[in-house]
Amino acid sequence: MGWFAFYVGKDVTVKKDDREFFHRTGDVGVGKCDLSPGIIDNINGSLYVVSDNYMKHYYRTRIIRNQRKKVAPRDIQQAIELFYKPDST
Repeated sequence: MGWFAFYVGKDVTVKKDDREFFHRTGDVGVGKCDLSPGIIDNINGSLYVVSDNYMKHYYRTRIIRNQRKKVAPRDIQQAIELFYKPDST
């Protein structure tokens, strides 16, 4: 089990269930997945995955200190950015 952040690399329109979704360059989607940690490049962007253990550690050391009980999408994005670019945060 892992947590991901997908960074859209170019404008793209995705069709799903007779609906269209437009994603702009720079948009970020986050969530849980069944992939192992790592970076996966795609034609439409890049997928960054971290382990569940890392997210648990991040939650215990960062979010609980702020006295919140839920993980917000921005928290997931920050945790992944800290994992892959520790000098930028």
